[in-house]
Amino acid sequence: MNNWAERWFWPAVTLMLLAMAAMMFHAATLESQTYDEGFHITAGYSYWKTGDFRLNPEHPPLVKLLCAIPLLIAGADFPKIDEAWKNADQFTYFGYFVYRNTIDADRLLLLARSVTILLTLALACAIVLYTRRRYSAAAALVALFFYVTDANFIAHGHYITTDVPVTLFVFLAAVTWLRALNRDSWAGYMLAALMLGLALGAKFSAVFLLPVHLVVAAVKRRFRIEAYAATCAGALLVVGILYLPETLNMRNMDRLAMKIPQNFPLADAAHQVADDFDLPNHRFLFGLWDVVSHNHEGHRSYLNGKVSTMGDWRYFPTAFALKTPLPTLALTVPALVAGAPGAWLLYPAIYVAISMTSNLNIGLRHLLPVYPFLFIAIGVLLAHRLPRRLALGLFAVAAAVQIVELNRVQPHYLAFFNTFAGGPAEGHTHLLDSNLDWGQDAKKLSRWIERNGLKEICISYFGTASLDYYRVNQIPLLALPATTDPKSLNCVAAVSANNLHDLYTRENRHAWARQLQPTGTIGYSIFLFDLRTTKNAPALVP
Repeated sequence: MNNWAERWFWPAVTLMLLAMAAMMFHAATLESQTYDEGFHITAGYSYWKTGDFRLNPEHPPLVKLLCAIPLLIAGADFPKIDEAWKNADQFTYFGYFVYRNTIDADRLLLLARSVTILLTLALACAIVLYTRRRYSAAAALVALFFYVTDANFIAHGHYITTDVPVTLFVFLAAVTWLRALNRDSWAGYMLAALMLGLALGAKFSAVFLLPVHLVVAAVKRRFRIEAYAATCAGALLVVGILYLPETLNMRNMDRLAMKIPQNFPLADAAHQVADDFDLPNHRFLFGLWDVVSHNHEGHRSYLNGKVSTMGDWRYFPTAFALKTPLPTLALTVPALVAGAPGAWLLYPAIYVAISMTSNLNIGLRHLLPVYPFLFIAIGVLLAHRLPRRLALGLFAVAAAVQIVELNRVQPHYLAFFNTFAGGPAEGHTHLLDSNLDWGQDAKKLSRWIERNGLKEICISYFGTASLDYYRVNQIPLLALPATTDPKSLNCVAAVSANNLHDLYTRENRHAWARQLQPTGTIGYSIFLFDLRTTKNAPALVP
């Protein structure tokens, strides 16, 4: 088995990477921007052009800076909107930058998305090369197969967001730290510091690595305080370089303690630390505090028909059970029991434990850093822990089911739900937001309207894509008085899944739609209702 894998390793890797890239690029051309993408790309471009990090401080700059590079090369225009800049009004700014630029909006998005696609493929390479070096070519190819056919990575891997990039750098931070501990070399610790810094520069959730690195070192009995301190210091240096213009101006900044209200215990503690160490109001520190504050306040979320503001410990286990492909789900427990090696499992284990305490329950995407470790454990299980015939049989069945589930949802990968959940058509009854409806299907809706020859459409759209850009002549349902009966408007209505369940709208605002049977869906995220009363109205085509 391993002899065959060694012989065909590079052709197999190349074929799988090309297939994943093709799926991501195809989906990227079909979809409008997701809710957050406009903010990210506008902020990243502004960092390059102005050296000012005021836009989108809730995320570190690394991914935004990288995704903006193709736009710098293409010569995108950066608008000067004094009032919006003064107020850090990213809604106004991204509207101008994305939809009123010298570069067409769809091309601008595709250029920026290409960077995330490359980072997604880089994660594939990291998984397969690490697994081959540590275990075998056979284990590596199995792990890679489960990665490249996972609809969640294909979906989030082509968006201008931080979720897959931080997964890449969390994985690299973990394996470089383990390697540094094993070899106990300063060159190894320097590399681990670089990867830790890049992870922190990609997303604030990567801060969990700081205590886990410590725990892993203690478990392996390789802990050296000077090595750990140097690694953390090196990582902070990397972060400082990512924010270089602001870092150089720290002496002139206000104090961070002035920005932290003392209104709950963790805020009190953060205020005291900031005051004791006289910390500056650096955007990285302020952004980290902003995440803590946001988590304390909570965020509206949806789980199995219930909308709530504060977190539910069952959210991420449920999301994992419903949105993980069935073969990965079925093999996870046996792989962790029989196939997974020691200390590095502490990274996904502790990350899951922390996630279950979070009040920010807005998508499986926050759990993506767990998956590379699972794919490797499954690869080890099938390549080394089971009898050869049993392993081949299991892989054949798993591969067939994985491809069938993937094919059922393509090219609407964000809407993936496994067979256990009822598939993508039933996904909206379980989970919403970035699990299904992130505003990504406005472009598909426009094409559907054109195919059906509709002059206008009643719409309740969740998202930040410009419907005017996509030539959607609309009657905005949310702009009408709440007493208006949409069924009296004699139109075809399109209602986003988030709005259908009133996730972010007033309670029962769309109760009328929930009482009707939809005539169809667009990408599983927009529900269509034929409210026309005109006699002999033409039938709607899919």
